[in-house]
Amino acid sequence: MAKLTKPFCETVNPPAAGYEIHWDDRVPGYGLRVTATGVRAFVAQGRVRGKAVITTIGRFGLYTEDQARKRAQSLLQQMRDGINPRDVKREDEAKSVTLQQVADAFFARPGMLKDSTRDEMQRHLKAAFDKWLTRPIASITPADCRKRYEEIATRGLRKKPAPAPGSAASAFKILKRLINWARTEYQTKDGKPIIEKNPVGVIKEELAKQADRARTRHIDRRDVGMFWHLLTTARHNPAFSADTLAGLDLVMFLLLTGTRRNEGAMLTWDRVNLDDADAANNWFHLPDPKNKNPVWLPLSSQAAAVLKARKAADDRAPTKSRFCFPSRSAAGHTMDRAARVWPGTVRSTRPRP
Repeated sequence: MAKLTKPFCETVNPPAAGYEIHWDDRVPGYGLRVTATGVRAFVAQGRVRGKAVITTIGRFGLYTEDQARKRAQSLLQQMRDGINPRDVKREDEAKSVTLQQVADAFFARPGMLKDSTRDEMQRHLKAAFDKWLTRPIASITPADCRKRYEEIATRGLRKKPAPAPGSAASAFKILKRLINWARTEYQTKDGKPIIEKNPVGVIKEELAKQADRARTRHIDRRDVGMFWHLLTTARHNPAFSADTLAGLDLVMFLLLTGTRRNEGAMLTWDRVNLDDADAANNWFHLPDPKNKNPVWLPLSSQAAAVLKARKAADDRAPTKSRFCFPSRSAAGHTMDRAARVWPGTVRSTRPRP
């Protein structure tokens, strides 16, 4: 044993190999661990319910000898009370995990999310919860959720205020999913979730209302002809840009094939076969649909005509694109907003009974 003073901590010789602990002569269980490489760190060792436990307080230099002794006395008392400081540390770390850290861990799971789904979720998090990303996820309260939901629903996410209840619902569904996952991944020392109850539950009725509204936003069968006429008429508007025309063609393609919006928007020419001699040999390939089972789908004569028109437009363009529905966006293909030629007119192009 030795008196752990500053001079002693500074001058004690490292061992030839491994490490050596020099125990304090005044506080039993408090010591200085010195490694063969010269690293010096204060430690505390005691027993918790009969089991020996040693925990690191911190490096000499970051802690003074006096600070380390006081910390050791506190940790040793916890051990005598049956509390394992390691469990407390793990619980503190779990409770301090931020929304961004949870999202990163959630997105990093191999094979669980498509790239497009992950990108969509990240976009919503950044737009709706930018100021929350560095907050401990356990600190998000029901009051926080209600206030932020109402802000987005009434004022939107853009500089020009506009109600956006749909965007609010989409963002909070993602937040709810992340918090539910965090509840299973991060626990207290007693094995309980760091978040007792999902705070997004406070807007359960609002989310349900938006879900009901979304399920009814489709084109009535009696209006399909009128909608198709609007698309074909708009297609000949000389004032529209190339991006807008690509967006119009995408909507037509979605109507004719039932393809999901992103599946159509990201369709590339190497996954399309157009055969002028044999109409039965017109098809397109989806290598990674939502159910992860690759499919090859036939093209109707009208859907083939849409793609042939797109191919002709691409051939005339000064720069060729690998996408069937190209755009000047950073992604290179038509994005969500380009497919919404008449906002609120259609949510899904899949036929309904």
